[in-house]
Amino acid sequence: MALLGCVFIAGATFIAYSPAIKGEFLWDDTKYVVNNELLSAPDGLRRIWFSTDVPSQYFPLVYTTLRFEHQLWGLNPIPYHVNNIALHVISALLVWLILRRLSMPAAFLSAAAFALHPINVESVAWITQRKNTLMLVFALLSILFYIEVVLREQSRRKAVLFYLLSIFCYVLSLLSKTTACVVPLVLFLILWLKGISFNARRILEIVPYFVLGVAMGLLTMWWEHHRQGVALIDLGLTFLDKVLIATRGLWFYAGKILWPVNLSFSYPRWEINANDPAQYIWMFGCLLVAGVLWFFRKGVGRGVIAGIIFFVITLLPMLGFFQLYTFIYTWAADHYAYMATIGLIAIVMAGGLKLTEKYAKAIGPIAAGVVLVLLGILTWGRAGLFARPELIWRDTLQKDPNSWLAHNNLGRICLVQGKLDEAIFHITRSLELGKDAPVSHPHDIVAAHFNLGLVYREQKKYEEAIEQFRQAAALAPNDAEAHYELGDLLEKQGRLEEAAEQFSEAIGIDPNVAMLHYRLGIVLESQGNIVKAVEQYQRALDIEPAYVDALNKLVGVCALRQDYELIMQAKAVEYGKRAVEATGRQNPVVLNLWAMAYASEHKYEDAIPIAQEAMEKASAAGANELADFIRSQIDDYAELMK
Repeated sequence: MALLGCVFIAGATFIAYSPAIKGEFLWDDTKYVVNNELLSAPDGLRRIWFSTDVPSQYFPLVYTTLRFEHQLWGLNPIPYHVNNIALHVISALLVWLILRRLSMPAAFLSAAAFALHPINVESVAWITQRKNTLMLVFALLSILFYIEVVLREQSRRKAVLFYLLSIFCYVLSLLSKTTACVVPLVLFLILWLKGISFNARRILEIVPYFVLGVAMGLLTMWWEHHRQGVALIDLGLTFLDKVLIATRGLWFYAGKILWPVNLSFSYPRWEINANDPAQYIWMFGCLLVAGVLWFFRKGVGRGVIAGIIFFVITLLPMLGFFQLYTFIYTWAADHYAYMATIGLIAIVMAGGLKLTEKYAKAIGPIAAGVVLVLLGILTWGRAGLFARPELIWRDTLQKDPNSWLAHNNLGRICLVQGKLDEAIFHITRSLELGKDAPVSHPHDIVAAHFNLGLVYREQKKYEEAIEQFRQAAALAPNDAEAHYELGDLLEKQGRLEEAAEQFSEAIGIDPNVAMLHYRLGIVLESQGNIVKAVEQYQRALDIEPAYVDALNKLVGVCALRQDYELIMQAKAVEYGKRAVEATGRQNPVVLNLWAMAYASEHKYEDAIPIAQEAMEKASAAGANELADFIRSQIDDYAELMK
């Protein structure tokens, strides 16, 4: 029966999530996977673990798994989705096992409902949330191994082994996502649930978990403030405001778990006003529930109370007491509740089972089946939205027309699709809403100005585009991309001095991008500053030795100018050889430049065979004019040799 249960959970979960399996990369997936150089760089693994180069928080285990997958199947999103779903299935099976170990009723139904609940779609169908799915697997394993320590009679040796395994899995969960720091509280909750006294031994057992959790929490807080820019966000919240957010958040998540409709990728930020008596309803509601549970604790039973406490403590890091970057958009998100859903689901399924056994035993299995089918259908429908970014942003706007985040991202998608008028509508709307929002974060205003600049550029409205890129660069002077795009347009407008200034600004921000040096070199060359242009081409090649465009430029400048000192400085022949190797000797233009580099040093005996190879490649490609030009050069080289 256990095997059939596992097969059912796995099969039903994969069917429910099947619309998302072929889904594209979504929003932060670009940062985490598509453009994350750490997944492919030779020193990427070291930097993932021992540098601050990662594009988000310190999730080294998550980035390690993504790097491993990137090496196996590159940027094919299907395996990433499949692995996320597989991790979710493993968590559901662990939920089943843990609830059975704790003698909780409806353990299988609770696990199946967790696997199929639509509020979890955001964590499972969004590749970026690998941090959630991976964290939960190890957090549940840590809890399971600790249960083995306290509930099973076994030798001391085995108990120590299970304890060490629990600590090890807890560390892995923290390295996946810091919200696993709530596990020590869960362990105390398990002791209370099973009536085990909090003696010195048990407290000392859990102390290492607290130490590790606090250490990781402090690291994350430092990281968010100094690496993610959270320190730049001033939400202006008092402690009372945070209490109002947290207590309303508890009811919000409970509502979405118990009645999972109108789920959204980004929910509207509700207004916080400590002077409004109506906003205290949520707080008093929480106090009322706590009072009722305590007063009727004997009748309610520890299982129900434990489930509610589990729900609360696993949500604690996400309720607003600790400032999160995402609070600039919303106070709540489905993926925040991923672990917390287990507590309420277990209560509801256990309560439903007891009610049907008491009053309508015959319909119990039918009712359970109906609930699971309905959850599966809702998950299937929601997973379909995660197949394409456009679908998720349009769904978000349908539920919240004033989401400036959704407007900006949908505008960028419309730009890529060539729907320029619609792109302008959404991006300008994003700017309007963002400026009027309670919190407008410069990064997002920058993104909107930047995207609007891209749209105007496509429409050939260059002055308007330049103005948008200027605003983006002014708001974010450390944004190299804004400076680059501004420099690119200025160069095309013939405003070379301004273009050089912008490319130099971009290089000052990010000096390790070869393309920036290359583009600055082109501008300097156009200004007649050949020596400095050559320096920029060389810097580009120092960063990216096989940068063919920079190699071609460098070899061409040196060879065509016939400048001996410049040739020696730039080592034109050496760079020409590198360019040829980088193109696999297939590009006749590159081959001819290499020949010209030899000729510029009067090494015609070396130049002629390379030029002949270039001529043959050009003829084979049907580039007859180029072949004739190279033939005339060969004749010149032969004449000069005499």
